[in-house]
Parts: sequence; C-alpha cells; structure tokens
Amino acid sequence: MAVSRIACFILVALIAVPALAQVQRVRADQNPVVDDIFSAPSIITTQSVTSLPASNLNVTIHHAFAPLNAGTEGLFGLDGPANIRIGLDYGLTDWLSVGVGRSRFDRLYDVRTKATLLWQRQNNSIPVQLAITGSAAATTVQLTDMEIVDRMSYSAALLIARKFSDRISAQIAPMVGHANTVFEQRTQSGILTPENTVLAVGLGAEIQLTQWASLLAEYVPIVSDRSDGTSNAMSVGVALDTGGHVFQLFLSASPYAVEQQTLGKNTEDFFDGDMRLGFTVNRVFGF
Repeated sequence: MAVSRIACFILVALIAVPALAQVQRVRADQNPVVDDIFSAPSIITTQSVTSLPASNLNVTIHHAFAPLNAGTEGLFGLDGPANIRIGLDYGLTDWLSVGVGRSRFDRLYDVRTKATLLWQRQNNSIPVQLAITGSAAATTVQLTDMEIVDRMSYSAALLIARKFSDRISAQIAPMVGHANTVFEQRTQSGILTPENTVLAVGLGAEIQLTQWASLLAEYVPIVSDRSDGTSNAMSVGVALDTGGHVFQLFLSASPYAVEQQTLGKNTEDFFDGDMRLGFTVNRVFGF
C-alpha cells in the first residue's frame, strides 16, 4: 500500500510540474516589449535606441563620399576624399552593448557603449524606450607636442524613442560633445574660434514602407554656443532589411559617424548643396 501511494505521488508530480511551468510561461508574455523601433542600432550618423541582443556582434561599415556639388569633374563626390568608419558592437546582455571603431578622418579610434534603461511595452504601460550612450575617441593624426589626453574627445546622449504604429517610429536625443583640444582656423573672413563643449538635440524618424524597406530622416541642431563656421547636420535615406543585413543608403550634410565630430566639426549645409552620398552596412552575427 505504501509503495502504491508513493508511486501515485510521483506520477502526479511529474504531470503537475510541466503544467505549472507552462502556465508561468504564458503569464510572462502578457505584457511584451515593442520590438524593432528602428531597423538598425544607428539612424544615419547618430545612434538609435535599438539595442543588440546578448551574444550578438554587429559589424558596420559607414561610408560617406565627398559632397555632390563637386560636379561632373569630381564625379559628384565619388572621386573626392571619403570618410569611412569600420566598427564592431557586441551585446554583452540584452540591455548593454559595447563597441569599437576606426574612422579615416582624423584617424580616429573610438570606443562606445549603449545601455537600455526602459523598454516600450505593447500595452503602453511604458510608452517609450529609453537608452543612454557614451563614447570616447582619440585622434592619431601626427601632431607635435600632443599627449594622449590632448587627443581625446567624448560624447554622451539620452535616447528617447517611441514606435507610434507598425510603420512610424521617432526619437529625440539630448546630447553633448566635448573635445579636450580645439584649434583656431584662419580663413579669408577671419579667425574661426571653436568650442570645446557643444550641446545638441538629435531628432530622428523612420517610416516603414514595406516589410523590408523604410525611409530615414535625421536632424541634429546645436542648442548651445557653437564652433564658428559649423552647421547643423541633416540626413535623409532609406533602409533595406535583407534578413541578415540592414543596408542604409543616404544623403547627408555630415561626413562623420562619431557624434562628437558631428556636433563640433561639421561645416556642411544640407540646403547649400553640401550633401554627401553614403551608405552603411550592418551585419549581425549570433554566437
């Protein structure tokens, strides 16, 4: 009799435990997060709120040609000096990633991180996704009497984004850029004086056209004292999602792919025809 009772108890336990686990899994999905607010971890020249999942590696190639107003002689910028940034970003967790990159202009090496603080929920209990980013960069251009601390620059941003529908996402991002060393420039109109620290508000949007194609727009107005001769960066483009790749083709009034350069050094004006043709390739590998 005792043996039969023990056997019955074990049988009931074996049935009940999987059933309980199944009930718990259903409850965990009652308030899912909103996925894919932006199609890539960057909008065009600035980072987006989209994060990398844990153990995923994103390889990026950002390429901005010379301005289109080089005309036919410069093959509309294709023959001019281009800026290229090659970067690697890795998801340490679902909410934290780190990255490194190298840009051709200024021979700049950068390290950066992104941390997601809040996730937008489908039932709007949390209406936005919130993340913070930070980066540090060092130029390796050969200049005399410059220690490593003199070569450093930094940026930080608070990314606030919302997916308003299946097709429309938008982001606002207060940001700051700082360079330890800046240089005055002599021009025909006088001496241009740069600022060490610049504040801006990044604005970005993505409109989904089809399952695999979307429109991109980005504008980064400076809201503090700015370096003489600089302009607000503006870019428009399209994103093509092929499954393993996200390919972004854009027109941009900034050659830079690192925020502190975009804020402190951009001298090109979108409406004056200083647009550059460019592209960014994002390739994600899962480990």
